[in-house]
Amino acid sequence: MPFDVASLLRELVIVLPAVLFAITFHEVAHGWVADRLGDPTARLAGRLTLNPIPHLDPSRQYADRDVVTRGSDPAHIEEALARVESELGQRQEVAQAEEAVAEAQRYLQELQKGERDANWALDDIQQKIRTMEEKLYSGKVTNPKELSSMQQDVELLAEKRRKLEDKVLGVMEKIEDARESLHDRMVHLRDVELKWQERQQELAREQKELKDAIASLKGQREAQASRILPAHLQQYEETRRRHHPAVARVEQGMCQGCRIALPVGLMQRARGLELVPCPSCSRILFQP
Repeated sequence: MPFDVASLLRELVIVLPAVLFAITFHEVAHGWVADRLGDPTARLAGRLTLNPIPHLDPSRQYADRDVVTRGSDPAHIEEALARVESELGQRQEVAQAEEAVAEAQRYLQELQKGERDANWALDDIQQKIRTMEEKLYSGKVTNPKELSSMQQDVELLAEKRRKLEDKVLGVMEKIEDARESLHDRMVHLRDVELKWQERQQELAREQKELKDAIASLKGQREAQASRILPAHLQQYEETRRRHHPAVARVEQGMCQGCRIALPVGLMQRARGLELVPCPSCSRILFQP
């Protein structure tokens, strides 16, 4: 019977969505139970969702295996805590928005100073024109050459006044634009500060949750360690110093720490009470 590619594709179209939903629901259930038992890793990673995308990240799949095999080892939560605490108090975006506001304020102040200087110069020219016109039309000056010279001076001052008036109008337009820009930047700064405060509150909550989870896991680990044979505990600690995590799950006949196939006899030994190291990576094998 010839291989029917079209039929296979039709079956995949029907089956794959169901399989994807089942895997996603399975992962959400794992994360939900872990969160209720004090491990917020899945929730903090945004994986308590039926959206399949966060669950399809291979690196996270391996991270999940690490979490499963670590048992009560709080190292993975300590890493999350370190990331949260490194972000706490960070004000880079707020500082940038503050600098933008300060820059807009400086620019507006420069424009306002320029407007004042131009107005003072304009007042000075206006006073000079007024004085010269009073003298020109007072009748006290009768020399035609002197009168002509004074008229030319008045006209030159009037031209200078016109240019200054144009300059003042231009500066006033720039001031209006600068005020609008400053207002927009101040609104943006308020938005950034509000988001920063909300984020800091969220980080503070996460920090508390992670610290509580670490304390709980350390308590569990100490309780478990008290029930373990000293020789086994020593073997675990020595392995843990070399590898993190120290325990590797056995799945499909392979060590999930190094992905090397294992002999059947070794896997059977790993099911018992003996601590069996992987012959390749030396991690302690865990056969569920």
